[in-house]
Amino acid sequence: MSLIAVTSAAAYAIDASDIDAVALARAAIRPAFAGSPLWYALPPSEAPDAGTPLGELVAWCAEAAGRDVAGLGAAIGLVHELYTAHGWAIAAAQAAAGERPLPGGLAATVPALARARFVIATAELVADADPDLAALEELEAPVGGDLARGVLAKLIEAAAGDDETAAGEARAEATLDEVAYLFETALPPAPAAAPVAPVEDLLVALHALGKDAWTWGSTAEWLDEDPLLLVKAIARAQGRSRFGVLVEGIRGELMTMLASLVALAWRGCVERVGRAARQVTAPRLDLAVIELAETAAAAAATRLATAAHAHWTGRAGEDLVALCRELLGDPRDVSALWERDAPAIRAALGAG
Repeated sequence: MSLIAVTSAAAYAIDASDIDAVALARAAIRPAFAGSPLWYALPPSEAPDAGTPLGELVAWCAEAAGRDVAGLGAAIGLVHELYTAHGWAIAAAQAAAGERPLPGGLAATVPALARARFVIATAELVADADPDLAALEELEAPVGGDLARGVLAKLIEAAAGDDETAAGEARAEATLDEVAYLFETALPPAPAAAPVAPVEDLLVALHALGKDAWTWGSTAEWLDEDPLLLVKAIARAQGRSRFGVLVEGIRGELMTMLASLVALAWRGCVERVGRAARQVTAPRLDLAVIELAETAAAAAATRLATAAHAHWTGRAGEDLVALCRELLGDPRDVSALWERDAPAIRAALGAG
């Protein structure tokens, strides 16, 4: 079972439409739970931090669940994280085990297992999200800077050729045409006379763009801004219209290539995080505890959704404040949520 299964149980309990079921599931996702900056590409959860004092959590949970589907989803996401990663399940498992103590390491291994399951369940959503270049920078993902520098080198070659006059005039046009063909950029007809203004300023501007180390920040500048703006201004001022058109066309092609590289890098990083999550293994007891947590979270989500739906429709139902206090409180007070998994906890302890 996973968070998605938990939200599906809630959606089923209130006979939610497909649209509402998706909205509920998305609202339940808490990006910080993944432990990876990539997950912050998903919309933030409106729920408070799980370490917030219980009284505040209860008040928030009741208000959010009673408001709408998105609020209910956020409340269910909070319940799921509290149960799986903040000691609730371990306390329930200890109650199920009776006098036999649980191993101390569960406090670390169970949350790690819960996080891995969460990552696996939500990885495809992250892969489809708009890439966050700051996250790629933080993870030190490989940057494809050679592409942009190669383009700048071609432009420098074209600019140098464009400065030739008289005997070199034919070669200058060939250089521009070759670069234009490479990037499928149309050039205007050649002017009657080749420009004679010195090309040094143009070369200096092009060299400056490639002198610094290429980073994801550099990629963002090329995608969101126009680093070639000065180059085009110089070319325009010197009457190099063909070169200016070439620069603009190549910039468009380069942005398309960079966007493709960013998308590939993004999916590659998400896949690596997902692969690491799938490799997380756990002893039988840890698995029994996390199953208890997620089964209990599904039962809690069902109760909360049923009460919230009654509140929305003006029908009689459980009081939301009292219910949230019960669900977020001591697991021994809601043993019905986990008692069916108690035998698995005792069996795992016996096997250990």
